Amino acid sequence: MGHIKNYQQEPPKDGLLEFSVFGKPVSFQSSRSHKERIKRKIQKIVAPIQYALSGDVEFEIQWIVPEKYRYESDSSPDVDNIIKPTLDALVGPQGIMIDDCQVKSVKCFWEDWERPQQQVNIKIIFDNDHWLRMEGLKFIHVEGGLCFPFPVGIPEDSVGAYVQLVKTAVKAKSKMELNLEDYYRVRLILPLQRFYHRSRLRKFEVVDIADF
Repeated sequence: MGHIKNYQQEPPKDGLLEFSVFGKPVSFQSSRSHKERIKRKIQKIVAPIQYALSGDVEFEIQWIVPEKYRYESDSSPDVDNIIKPTLDALVGPQGIMIDDCQVKSVKCFWEDWERPQQQVNIKIIFDNDHWLRMEGLKFIHVEGGLCFPFPVGIPEDSVGAYVQLVKTAVKAKSKMELNLEDYYRVRLILPLQRFYHRSRLRKFEVVDIADF
């Protein structure tokens, strides 16, 4: 398992990242300003990360909190309510994922300790074959709302060939789905990196394929 500060350039080969957020977690019912403060706090921690996880992602969220506060305070958030604000902070160019549609599972729980401070430990489990350089990351809108990541640093004389390859793969997918009606068999002809629907890429630059 890798601590996030030690894997800023590339994700660890074992597909595990972890980091801690010190302080009380934000709840779904918290005020907008409090959510924004926690969001900025989490994004500051992951800011040095220079890549985005682009495949399925699983989360383990451990909230460490004194039992007395958890049971005897009316300001203690429910465990299920701290999940969405935490994940929202990790999505987009300032986070570590493209979109929360990638989230495959979330395990969220609290544990008692005797200190008065609170802490949230976050473990991220992912496929280490699916990640993209964050700097300059943009997406090509191919057709039907489907968008594909455009790799950073591709040679200028190879752009046309790359775009044509993606376009051909999408057209073949559409044709084969009509004939086979089997998404999973058709998926095998597509590139390793997944496609995203344009509606899920509002925080990223999307370029129409015609512009290439």
